[in-house]
Formats: sequence, structure tokens, C-alpha cells
Amino acid sequence: MSQNPQVLSSHLQKMIFEMELRGYAQHTKNHYLCHVKLLEKHTGKSALEITPEELKQYLHDRIKSGIGFSSINISCDAFKLFFNKVHGYDWPDDVIIRPRRPKSLPQVLSQDEILSITDQVRNLKHKMILLTTYASGLRISETLNLRISDIDSSAMSIRVNHGKGNKDRLTM
Repeated sequence: MSQNPQVLSSHLQKMIFEMELRGYAQHTKNHYLCHVKLLEKHTGKSALEITPEELKQYLHDRIKSGIGFSSINISCDAFKLFFNKVHGYDWPDDVIIRPRRPKSLPQVLSQDEILSITDQVRNLKHKMILLTTYASGLRISETLNLRISDIDSSAMSIRVNHGKGNKDRLTM
């Protein structure tokens, strides 16, 4: 969903410029633009004409419609960037209200469940990939980019290069 700068309004082009300066990933830029466009579509106004009350009402409508926490969180991030950083409105946190994340326990598989899954895999290489990914808590993209040199068997650690957020980290 790459955006064509010639089609976008000047305030959205300004937002793209700011996101590029900050080094945002293309995926993030697309999401942020989409959320600002949804706000404009919902209100029938240019984002620059939207009042704090209209923005609060929009966020409230999204929460009431059952939109997930993550999507609303991305909306809040996009609006903070657009209104406060790009256009200098300096709206306080009580305008762009971020809902609380619902508390839930993580789903952890039992040892028997893990064994029943790995027993279904006949190829030894595939089984090792699956076990390494699960045991070290790697994301799929991190597993795909894993190299033998990233594994330190003496220290029992794995170096993840350019993981989520383009950050490096160590995992057990």
C-alpha cells in the first residue's frame, strides 16, 4: 500500500516527510497515513480542521465499535505525530487518550503439547528450527535471518540481528 506523494494532500506529505526523517519503517508510515485518512473520512473534514473534541469522539467511537487495543494504540501514535509533532498543536494527553491495555495471561503450551507438535515433524532440520524458535522466543522473521555465527553454544545464547524495530538483542 505504498502512497503516491502527488495524490496526497500537503499536510499528509508533510507527515510522510517527518516520518522519513525519523526513520519509520514503510509499514508504519502506511499505517499512520491510513489512520489519519480514516479520521478525515469519519469526520468529513481535513485533519487540520479537526477539533480536540472531534478527535476524542472519533477515538471513543472506535473503542465502542470493538476495534482492538493495538489498532487504537496505533491511531493514538499516528495522531500524536500528526497533530503534535508535524503541525505543532501541542494537544495534551487528555485529548489523544490511549486506552488501557487489557490484562491477560500469555498462552503457554504444556510440555506434552510441545512434544506432540514436535513429534509430528519428521525432518530433523525442521524440528530443530521449530524447537530453536520456540525455546528462544524468536519471531519468525528472526528465525529466518538466523545464521550459525549468531549461535554461541558455550554461552547458551543467540544473537538476534535487526529484529523487531531493527534492534539487536540476545536471547537464551
